[in-house]
Amino acid sequence: MCGSTAVTDHVSADANNPNEPFLPVCDAHPWGDPAEQYARVTEAIDAMAERLAGIDTGEVFSSFTCGEIESVAQVLRVAGHDDTADFIIREHALGDDEGDEHGGQS
Repeated sequence: MCGSTAVTDHVSADANNPNEPFLPVCDAHPWGDPAEQYARVTEAIDAMAERLAGIDTGEVFSSFTCGEIESVAQVLRVAGHDDTADFIIREHALGDDEGDEHGGQS
């Protein structure tokens, strides 16, 4: 379903890359064209990754719970920002206690 409208077809987000996720094509999508929305979300995640990679103190990332930082890292990984995801996990781990999910990592 697309909102209250049935999915009528699926289209690749990137016709040149068959591994890209397929987006639903709806008769009347409530948020506009799915390909445009995909591009906007990707652009926003790219900007977020750039900004997060520029934070040079673990204090920011240690304020997140392990689950929260893993969720942010997952979004970054899905968008192809593995280095930034690894960076924020490493920075977060600096504030973890022994026994926490990332505790003892360096």
